Order: sequence, then structure tokens, then C-alpha cells
Amino acid sequence: RFSEMLGLHYYRVNEAGVGEARMPTEEKHLNGLGFLHGGMLMAFIDQLLFAIARPRLSPTVGAVTLSCDTHFLG
Repeated sequence: RFSEMLGLHYYRVNEAGVGEARMPTEEKHLNGLGFLHGGMLMAFIDQLLFAIARPRLSPTVGAVTLSCDTHFLG
């Protein structure tokens, strides 16, 4: 599965009711210049969108991302 290729990622709702997410990065997540690859960040964002929606979905219903607009400044 694609999410397994990304590696471990975590999502939880903390004591204050705020969602928190993290994903340890590895060398495989870097681009040719040694910086975090933008595609990896976009894939992580996509995983988070589902994590946010999942509690609101029926257990028998799936979900897909129809649109995700991402702009990188630097």
C-alpha cells in the first residue's frame, strides 16, 4: 500500500481536543538537494485529510481526495 511506502505516521487528538500529527522523516524522503521532498509533504497532507475525515465516516464507506492545492514558498 502507498501509505506503507511513506513510512510511519501518527495522528491523535490531544487532551485539549486538538488534532496533532507527526511523521518521522528518513533519507528516502529527501530530494536530490537533501531537502524534504515536496511530494512527500503532499502525501503526508493527504494522509491527514483522511485521518480528519475518518471518525465522521461509516465503517463501510471509503474516502478519496478529490482536490488538494499545495503551494511551496521555499
